[in-house]
Amino acid sequence: MSLSGFSIKRPYVVFALLVGVMLFGAISLSRLPVDLLPDVNLPSMIVMIPYPGAGPEEVEKSVLDPVERWLGTISGLDGIESHASDNLAFIQLTFELGVNLDNISPEVRDRLDMAIAETPTDVGDPFLIELDASLLPQMMIGVSGGKDAIQNREVASDIGRRLQRVRNVAAADVIGGEEREVLISLDRRKLTTYAIHPTQIEGVIAAHNLNYPLGNITEQGRELDLRLVAEYESLEEIEHTIVGQKGDMPVYLSDVATVGWSKTESNAAFTINGVPGVSIMVQKTSGANTIQLSRVLQQEIEEIRDDLPYGMEVTILHDSARFVKSSLKSTFWNLLVGAVLAAFVLFLFLGRFRRTAFVGAAIPLSVFIALIGVELAGFKIDILSLAGFTVAIGMVVDASIVVFEAIHRHNTLGLP
Repeated sequence: MSLSGFSIKRPYVVFALLVGVMLFGAISLSRLPVDLLPDVNLPSMIVMIPYPGAGPEEVEKSVLDPVERWLGTISGLDGIESHASDNLAFIQLTFELGVNLDNISPEVRDRLDMAIAETPTDVGDPFLIELDASLLPQMMIGVSGGKDAIQNREVASDIGRRLQRVRNVAAADVIGGEEREVLISLDRRKLTTYAIHPTQIEGVIAAHNLNYPLGNITEQGRELDLRLVAEYESLEEIEHTIVGQKGDMPVYLSDVATVGWSKTESNAAFTINGVPGVSIMVQKTSGANTIQLSRVLQQEIEEIRDDLPYGMEVTILHDSARFVKSSLKSTFWNLLVGAVLAAFVLFLFLGRFRRTAFVGAAIPLSVFIALIGVELAGFKIDILSLAGFTVAIGMVVDASIVVFEAIHRHNTLGLP
């Protein structure tokens, strides 16, 4: 029995199948991730290499030249762009279309290690970043109202750590503000008196401020992790560090230096509603649902507001979900209006509601079937997929008209 014959003889079974397909399509729609654009892995990488205290000319000669020489032989490389600035070397690698960055990354890292071996010892470890649409911030959050820039930074750091525990949050980086740090001011005259060199003090402080794992031991069937924790917890502990000896008497750091609190220089300045503050850039994991994650983050921010110090505020400066919802809503309404207008034009030409209903029913049915396929294929709802649905509706209407016209002709001619 053919499919058309089965459909004519078993209309209720076919109707039940169609209802089931639409039900599963609706379930797929509720489970599909929603974003503005599809995940696009651009065939490009960014390499940043810090070189503290170096000028652009020194960075170019000591870092960029050997790095470009080693990276220039990577397979599939299409071009290299480099830029030297104070304290930093910036390199962009562009690969040929179709190159899998996950496969090429190990080769790039190996070449970087070989190149760094030829650079001065002061050159820091390179940072390798693969360009990805997920690098765009999901949300920008402002923190303001603290008594100073240090408090704004500390509160924002606490909020960032809290947000990073939210599912599908890849990172929550704090930008701006000032961090508190310990400043040790050495007295040159006293150093000479006690015959102590500054590097000696540096080594002693580093040796007394440790926190690293020592391994593990097994005791009574239990595995215990060992860690050496010997970090300074107060300024007084730092001041009472023995840095030398004068005869039989120990020399403390407080004897040759002044220890106090200072602050780092801010690399960015923010004002939120006219008040100085800092920002938190929240990035999502690849494939996460932008709208759902935004809803969860907003709930978390409401709970954070209840725990803030008096006078401080948390403001959502940018939420990509707002633009995503606006864009998808506009595209969805265009799709819906197009489907309704197509059905209306069919009604004008066919002149009968029943015939129009047969053709028009193919539109939502096809959409729900496509939604099942979208979920099974691992895709998501975005502007491009909705635009594809819009184009496909016209094709579905055309095909439905052709089928309906063939059925009508067979009925008119008395053919089976």
